[in-house]
Amino acid sequence: MPDSGRLGVPSNLPGELSSFVGREADLDRGAALVAATRLLTLTGAGGCGKTRLARRLAARAAGGFPDGVWWVELAALTDPAMIADAVARAVGLALPAEVSAAEALANHLADACCLLVLDNCEHLVDGVAEVADGLLRATPAVRILATSREPLRVEGETTWRVPSLQTPTRTVDADAVTGFDAVRLFVERAAAARAGFDPAGAYPDVARICRTLDGIPLALELAAARTRTLSVGQIVTELDDRFALLTGGARPALPRHRTLLASVTWSYDLLAPIERVLLCRLGVFVGGFDTASATAVAGGDPLAPADVRDVVARLVEKSLVQVEDASGATTRYRLLETIRAFAVDRLAEVGEYADVADRHLHWAMTLAEAREEGTTRADGPALDQLELELPNLRVALDHASVTAPPEHTGLRLIAALALFWAQRGHALEGGERAAGVLAADPAAPLALRARARWAGAYARFYAFDLEASAAEAATALAEARDAGDLGTQGRSLHVLAAGTVMVDPAAARPMFGSALELARAAGDQWCAADSLQFIGWSHLIQHRPTALGSELAESGAMADATGNLFQQGWHLIGLGNLHTAAGELDAAVRALRAAIDISRRVGDPAVELWASASEVVVELGRDRLAEVRRIAAEINRPARQLAPVDEQFVAALRVIVDRDSAPEPAAAALVSAGELLLPGNDPPDGARLVLMGANVALAAGNIAAAEAAGDRALAACVGLGSALAGACRVLLGRIERRRRSPGAADRLVHEGLGELVDAGLWFDVPDALEVLGGLAVDAGRAAEGIRLLAAAEAVDSRTGRRSRSVVTLPGPPRRSTPTASGPKAAPSTPRPRSPTPAVPVASAGDRPSAGTVSRRPSTRSPSWSRRG
Repeated sequence: MPDSGRLGVPSNLPGELSSFVGREADLDRGAALVAATRLLTLTGAGGCGKTRLARRLAARAAGGFPDGVWWVELAALTDPAMIADAVARAVGLALPAEVSAAEALANHLADACCLLVLDNCEHLVDGVAEVADGLLRATPAVRILATSREPLRVEGETTWRVPSLQTPTRTVDADAVTGFDAVRLFVERAAAARAGFDPAGAYPDVARICRTLDGIPLALELAAARTRTLSVGQIVTELDDRFALLTGGARPALPRHRTLLASVTWSYDLLAPIERVLLCRLGVFVGGFDTASATAVAGGDPLAPADVRDVVARLVEKSLVQVEDASGATTRYRLLETIRAFAVDRLAEVGEYADVADRHLHWAMTLAEAREEGTTRADGPALDQLELELPNLRVALDHASVTAPPEHTGLRLIAALALFWAQRGHALEGGERAAGVLAADPAAPLALRARARWAGAYARFYAFDLEASAAEAATALAEARDAGDLGTQGRSLHVLAAGTVMVDPAAARPMFGSALELARAAGDQWCAADSLQFIGWSHLIQHRPTALGSELAESGAMADATGNLFQQGWHLIGLGNLHTAAGELDAAVRALRAAIDISRRVGDPAVELWASASEVVVELGRDRLAEVRRIAAEINRPARQLAPVDEQFVAALRVIVDRDSAPEPAAAALVSAGELLLPGNDPPDGARLVLMGANVALAAGNIAAAEAAGDRALAACVGLGSALAGACRVLLGRIERRRRSPGAADRLVHEGLGELVDAGLWFDVPDALEVLGGLAVDAGRAAEGIRLLAAAEAVDSRTGRRSRSVVTLPGPPRRSTPTASGPKAAPSTPRPRSPTPAVPVASAGDRPSAGTVSRRPSTRSPSWSRRG
């Protein structure tokens, strides 16, 4: 979570768990370099203190970066393609599917003055160099501080080899030894390792240890840990003997690298045989583990499972295993990255790596399968546990992508993680990993391959990679049919329908109906409830609440019965939109706020973003701009990951609440936000945004902009079969009235009003009544105009919308608020379930363009009775 208290600026900088010893001169020099260069790379051997120094430098420099200091830990990453994703998470950016991660980051940080700290780059140096170079070129005020064992070799880079701690020479008096940083570090850590440690009389030997280890902090800490069982003199002797062996002969590595290897190897060789076995096997864990996990993966001949806990404790005492978190019921541990790399190399040397990696993969699969029921109902603790183990899940899937493990554990892991990927913002990654594991295990049973393929298809759908999602879902459906698996058939058909519903709701409905039948036959409550919910939403996508049957009520009851928070959240958003359409605005807000509460318990940002956007519609209708300002602040709160369309929407809201001073910028921002959705996967909500922008533009007197936006919104609604076309016609009728074309205005508004009443969109009806009343007043039919205006006021009064003020002069009546005409200000449909829809599934030719949609009323007779 970002912290503005400790440093005074937004930051996720890790705290320090042990003292920082010395390096005063290094800190001064490093601070000067940070201030003087765009990219500073701290280089040096593993264990030389790059990470600790970078953390301290970042904290010292924080005051110069008002937009934050952001720590990006890369040690657990194995895929260069995930570097930009890691940077995005650190700065609070959700990556959209329609642009590259690097482009999204460049846009997000374009005007930011911040410091990015990229830690542990050496195993991904080329990928880090590409990301860093792109960011530096695109963001003039961003600076980067990196740690790596080698330079990034990016233009403009300043490299600084981090020096080892200062060590005493052989000629230094014993009394002066204590002034050297290396000695201070060794003595402080030795005192922590052994109560009562007294260096008096041993300083010559301490100085020799520091010289032998070249003042490398990690090596000194490992040596200091040995004071638990050895005297300082014994440590000196064993170090000298060991390094005489390891540094003999010509070797290409730098001396400090050889020294570090010697210190680690020496510490390793001092372990009991059973401790060595466990340390090497623990190397497969990335990001931490507990003793139960260690037992499952590393227990086995010659290490009895019952002994794992004790041996882990012994490794902690010898500083080869770190206590990561002891605050909870279960203590978590980790290996320093240098020690982990050493352990993995040794594991491979003894020929055990493949077997231990298989066991690690099996452990990950067991973990995910045990929590699959919880993730299916969006249980927070189950999702949190998988999130905690995500680095381990990734490395397990890396292994499954290069080999076909026993029992097809990779595919089982993919299938078990399907809903986790979607609900915790990792959908793109989930789809890619599913493809890799499927390719590595072609001989798996057909039913299992179909289930894993569905998991990848669902993840891709959630990430709006709809073309790939549809292809995978179709293949999964065929495989499931061949395997006779009704459940996977239903889920695959559900994904195919979900990819269709935003562009052709009518075509999607029978597909969801078939998925529902299959799900019921298979006893799949999740798919049955979700298919029912989608059928209901397909009508809401077309803005036709009166066409709804019992689908939403039935799916909501199923979600309640199974305790599925994910589906409960979307059900509440649906209810909120139904209440809004009916003009029941207090009830709408209650439902939407309940959905937001659920979303925060689950951790899925999509539910909260869509519910918040729907709440904006209500509050704009009630002219409660303070509430709109609050909602904008909640959407854009610190640490919140926002997609570009959401950021643009928040920016528009901030302008809208000051609309009296800046109406035209607000209109332009809303139209631009809507245009992001119109050509992609969410045309109905894009139309709402564009329509709102048109109303604001008209209120500002920009008729040309209002008409262009109204035509664009109408084209989208007609193509979708959306009753919101009625509100578009009302807006265009309002424009014709302003042009003093009462006949055209009357025809458009009556047609629009008929569509709105037929569909049950009472929220938008007062707009039509108001324009008709104004037209009657313009024509000298005062009594008729008053009745229509009174009807508009009555509906406003019943619904809680802000009442309008009317004048009798020709042209549109003045409003107390330009945005009170009711067009929706943000996405109201929660499907597809992502805040960043982007990938089109139909070409532009599949939908009418603004130039092909006639404004003329149709010849059908509206079902409402025209009065006056």
